[in-house]
Amino acid sequence: MDILLIKSLFRYRLETIELKIGNPNDAAVEQVHITTLNGNVEWEFEPIPVINGHHDKSRQVTARFKLTSLPEEQTTLGLRVRFRCRGEMHSFDVRLPIEMHKMVEEKSTSVFDE
Repeated sequence: MDILLIKSLFRYRLETIELKIGNPNDAAVEQVHITTLNGNVEWEFEPIPVINGHHDKSRQVTARFKLTSLPEEQTTLGLRVRFRCRGEMHSFDVRLPIEMHKMVEEKSTSVFDE
C-alpha cells in the first residue's frame, strides 16, 4: 500500500489532512484503518471498507496539531496502517515529511527595522 499526503504544510490548530491511499497489488485490501503515531496529533480516521487492486482512495481527516518540542513530530507525520488482505491482517508504519508553522505568523512593523 502507498500513502501520500496531498499537502504537507500544517499549523498548530485544527487542520484537514488529505491522504491518498493506493493499493498497487492485484488483490483487494479490506478494513483499512490508519492511526497516527504522533503524540501531538489527534484524529478520528473512518476505516475504508475495501480498496480494490490497482486502485486508490482519497480521505480527508480532521486533525488537531498540538505544539510539541519533539523534533521528529515537527517534521514528520507518523502513521500506522492496518488492513486485511487474503484473510490475513497486515500492519506497517510510515513517516511522511511535514512542515509545521505557528498558528499566527507575525511580521515586525517596528520603525527601527531597516
